[in-house]
Amino acid sequence: TAFEVRRLLDAAGLAVEPDPVAMPAPSSNGAAGLHRFMTSGDVATFRRLGARFCGPEVDAVVAWQW
Repeated sequence: TAFEVRRLLDAAGLAVEPDPVAMPAPSSNGAAGLHRFMTSGDVATFRRLGARFCGPEVDAVVAWQW
């Protein structure tokens, strides 16, 4: 999935390389990146596991229905 998303972003001219010095990395239009965490499962479980793998920025998780 990640490779397909990267391919689609490249094709649309939206892919940017991460900037190890400045976080979040700016996009090509100068706007800061934004992460949205969504889960089709239990929000509390996702938040707990997400924080373990991605860090404390996984605090705002939205429930998503199929």
